[in-house]
Amino acid sequence: MKKIIRVCQLIVILLLMVSCFSEEFPHELKELGYTVEDLKSFKHLEKTILAGKIPKVFFEEVRQYSVFQPQNLLDYYFLHLQGYSIIQSLNRINHPNFLSWEDKTYPAITVEGIILVNSKYGLSWGFFPTELVNLQGVGFIKRPNETMQIKKSALSAYSLLYQAMQSQQLEPLVFSAYRPYEKQKTLWEEADPLNRMYLAKPGHSEHQTGLALDIASMESGLTDYFENTIVFHFLSKHAHEFGFILRYPKNKEHITGYPYEAWHYRYVGIFHAQRMHEQNLCLEEYLYFNYPLPLNPN
Repeated sequence: MKKIIRVCQLIVILLLMVSCFSEEFPHELKELGYTVEDLKSFKHLEKTILAGKIPKVFFEEVRQYSVFQPQNLLDYYFLHLQGYSIIQSLNRINHPNFLSWEDKTYPAITVEGIILVNSKYGLSWGFFPTELVNLQGVGFIKRPNETMQIKKSALSAYSLLYQAMQSQQLEPLVFSAYRPYEKQKTLWEEADPLNRMYLAKPGHSEHQTGLALDIASMESGLTDYFENTIVFHFLSKHAHEFGFILRYPKNKEHITGYPYEAWHYRYVGIFHAQRMHEQNLCLEEYLYFNYPLPLNPN
């Protein structure tokens, strides 16, 4: 009999404990879709969730991203309420100046296999791309004591683009390809102020990636006149079909950090190049609107 009474007492105690905990669990959280079990994993965010009335479905989705910052949860949610996707909300809060000029520099980032190098994101002097090969089978400017190189994947894609242009009786020429840090440094130091407008600082040139080509015609060279040539019009219509993008387009200077260059093309692969073409976005915009960006170091 005593054993039965003891068991009953334990049951009553357990029921009282559950009842007390249920009373402590805010009803508002339950209405937002959370459970008692959920509370254990985000107890430190309970006040934030209640203040913003943040539903569980949003919280669960946003925190799956590695760039999620708990202290910014409320800001993410308010942007999402304004119509921004979760990825865009993350990027707008984590990178408020990503699409504008900023007097700061950071190490280059890689997003979805695309390395981003611009006036803000740079490579170190010790960065050397892998699988560099000599430029061959395509037209290029021959200079004394210079061997043009490019990454193997970019050359394979450009060879197909070059053949397509040749089939239209066009003869594009590559004026610049891979350029190491030290060479960029020399060019920068020797350039006059006017030419520096079109020149990247050491570490901030896409040519160091081995994925960029300066393409033009013999008659135009690397001048604004190139955009009036048939070669340029062909590239504008078809470069993306082979994985290349016009890296510094018109009216995007405030985003890319560089003036318009009709001749500068970057290999990003067919999938990304076609999407950028369809969305009419430069590289920075494409990454910003479509993928969560890695956090910058403090």
